[in-house]
Amino acid sequence: MPRGTSPAAVACALTLLVSSCSLLEDEPEGPGYAPTVISPDELVHCEGEGDCGEAGAVRWSVPLEEDHHVLSGADLSSAYATPVREAVGGPSFGVGAAVHEDTLFLYQRDHVLAVDAATGEPVWAEEQVDPEQNKRAEALHVAGDALVLVAADVRERHAHIYLGGTDRDEGPEWTRVEHPDGEFSSSVNPGEGHVLLTSQQASGAEDTVHHLVEADTGEISWSAELSGSPVEGAFTGQEMLVRERGEAVEEDDTDRLYTVDLADGDESEPVDLPPDRDWNEVAAVDTDTLALHQRCEVDGRDDDPCTQNVIGLNASDGEELWEHPGPSTVLDAVEEEGRTVLLVEDRDGHWWVDASDGEILGSVGGGNGRSPAGGVEVTEAEPAGDEESDPDRPEWEVDVPGLGDPVVVDHAAGALPLTSHRYGGNGAVRTGDGGTVSVFRGCAPDGLGQESLDAPADGKPCSSPRLFAVDLG
Repeated sequence: MPRGTSPAAVACALTLLVSSCSLLEDEPEGPGYAPTVISPDELVHCEGEGDCGEAGAVRWSVPLEEDHHVLSGADLSSAYATPVREAVGGPSFGVGAAVHEDTLFLYQRDHVLAVDAATGEPVWAEEQVDPEQNKRAEALHVAGDALVLVAADVRERHAHIYLGGTDRDEGPEWTRVEHPDGEFSSSVNPGEGHVLLTSQQASGAEDTVHHLVEADTGEISWSAELSGSPVEGAFTGQEMLVRERGEAVEEDDTDRLYTVDLADGDESEPVDLPPDRDWNEVAAVDTDTLALHQRCEVDGRDDDPCTQNVIGLNASDGEELWEHPGPSTVLDAVEEEGRTVLLVEDRDGHWWVDASDGEILGSVGGGNGRSPAGGVEVTEAEPAGDEESDPDRPEWEVDVPGLGDPVVVDHAAGALPLTSHRYGGNGAVRTGDGGTVSVFRGCAPDGLGQESLDAPADGKPCSSPRLFAVDLG
């Protein structure tokens, strides 16, 4: 960030829920404490200096304009910074993020803005999406070069689906997808240029209908009652893969796989998946290859430990192509030099595995591998020893595969992770310069006031709400 950039200018550009902002207003005085890594007294951007790039370092931090309060969680052991107008709805009410290339898109209720993932500099700030409709956002997806905003009607149980562009030069023009019959649920499967939506038919029918929507126009290409549900990474070229659970088949309990033609929605003859295996997940990695795996804990500490090996499967005939040695799970699938590479976790570590033949290409960690988005999880840290955690400033652990000890984030009061699976976000953020960060919203340290009876909302007022990114190493 250039030294001459006004903090007020950036604050205006990053405004989420404010009706007006003047660049000519005087800068408010800080709370009177020494600057910190996310100090309200300055814009922080560590590029080229300090410990930028090291695990746990704050890569960038920018101010948020709207008034925020820090609320205690339901169990009173955690706290979250949230805009005042959303405080009555709960601390994590309609907030999250999605990533496209080097841009981070954030939503709050039904407003969306964009910042540069590597610097925090504003790309564009978006006005309220469809202000005439009373709704709150539940998720934001990326489908090719389109954004897909899923919002729940606050009075009804159905979803509103909006499509917008990801062009950095201008904000998107949002298009609402109109359902042909019935109401959309919040089930959304984004692909390259396509979005698969699910709806219940009108008149209370139990049949579930899937609709393939063109992401750039919002038009529905076809509607069909498919035999199953899309698998993870369902879109492969001009086809889509859906899985029918065995308990839905009367004659046996074998799971089945269907290939759906994206041109017309027609299904192929089913392929039986291997029986007698406790498969939680089926991930499509290309047109011909699948990865079957459990969603499990390899270290056995969880109630759902890994008991099966990841296997590769030919999607056309169900033939087993390879098997990873030992109980394992797939954390992510990424494109690497024209091929699909899986991030596989087993009891010996984390590995890059060629999806086509199961070859182990290398281990992850020690600075020798990239940390993919799908393999990162943010959880609240346990208090150290017998010490009680400060409910206004809990620590968060960011677990990066292969890194070793989790990265501990304690740079703010009421830090709320915006890019983790647990809170409905999109995992960690690749910055485009080789770095990986996790993005939080919080209140600058020592920036909390005291609760008062005449305050506009519950919680402690925050004098310095911030959006900041923490390096994952």
